[in-house]
Parts: sequence; C-alpha cells; structure tokens
Amino acid sequence: MLNSLENNKNAVLCYCLTQSITADNHPIYEKKLQFSTQGMHNSYDRFYKACKNLKGAGNMVYGMFRIKELQKAGIFRRLLLPDRNLLFELSLYGELTLYTAFFMFSKKNKSNIA
Repeated sequence: MLNSLENNKNAVLCYCLTQSITADNHPIYEKKLQFSTQGMHNSYDRFYKACKNLKGAGNMVYGMFRIKELQKAGIFRRLLLPDRNLLFELSLYGELTLYTAFFMFSKKNKSNIA
C-alpha cells in the first residue's frame, strides 16, 4: 500500500478490501464494499462521488493516509458518522484509492453477525 501512495502523489488514502472470517478462520462470503476516486483530479467531482456513493467507510479508515491531509481534516470529530465525514473531507484534498493486492481480515463471531 505504501508504494501505491508513493506512486500516486494525488492520493491521500490507500486502503484494502476487508474479508470477514469466522472464529475458526473460514471466509464469510459477502459483498465487498469498494470505493475509489483514483484518477479524479477535480476536488468537486471527488467530493460529489464520495457523498453519493461512498461505501465501506468503517473499513477504509484503517488504510494508510498522508499525514498532512489527515491532520488538516482533523481526524474524528464528535458528530454522527465521523468515519464518513473524515473521508468526505479527505476527498476534497486528494484521491481515495483502493489497493486490491491483499485483504485485511475481520474476525466475526456469532454475536456480531447480523
């Protein structure tokens, strides 16, 4: 993921997909939430796309950020859906990119599966 940020100077976030797994490490097959503004150079267009189509914000915030833009965005504010609001603001500063080479794993047990 670090190479993705280094190779794309317009990117402010690079995140990977999340694979949910059971307590005994078997994959839970569910729709993968993907979102990217890679290649979009206009901040208004990125912001509009984020507001309209952003999915998976709770997983995206575990990605790699450019520290300058993250500090400018103010990290998590005390408001409803702070992860989404952070990503909305970051979309004004640069591209939100998806790294597909590997997954982050999220272990689920019976008590947290809806």
